[in-house]
Amino acid sequence: MKALKFAFVLIFGVLCLNASEVQNRLQSACDNGDMMSCKDLGIVYDISKIGVEKNASKALEYYIKACNGGEKSACSLAGGLYHRNFDDLQNAQNYLTKACDMGEFHACDELGGILLSKQDKQKALEFFTKSCKLGSNLACIWRNDLQKSAL
Repeated sequence: MKALKFAFVLIFGVLCLNASEVQNRLQSACDNGDMMSCKDLGIVYDISKIGVEKNASKALEYYIKACNGGEKSACSLAGGLYHRNFDDLQNAQNYLTKACDMGEFHACDELGGILLSKQDKQKALEFFTKSCKLGSNLACIWRNDLQKSAL
């Protein structure tokens, strides 16, 4: 349902509103405590597909606000942004761990990949196993490969 809400906002925004109107509506909803809107506003700044200028710092600000408000996918997005845009592995790991602990398998996958790149195969295996249990088929493959390689 939440994904449909974001898709509706974007489609409605593209068809009926200009970028600043979409941005203002999301901002208003976010300011009124709608954490999904805060996350969506972060996505608008992160991806910049509706004419809003891309701004990773603003995206991160809204992802963190939504994450702190309990929006698990926003925690995952914050961690990914720290990793890819700011090269800040400590904050990336903190937010990805939080999202993973909340059941966001994408965060567990990304965290496992980060740990694997740091040669922490045992810890990576833990996150891939958790992600596999949460439904990530890719994590199941990575887990099985790590187990076969006997760490």
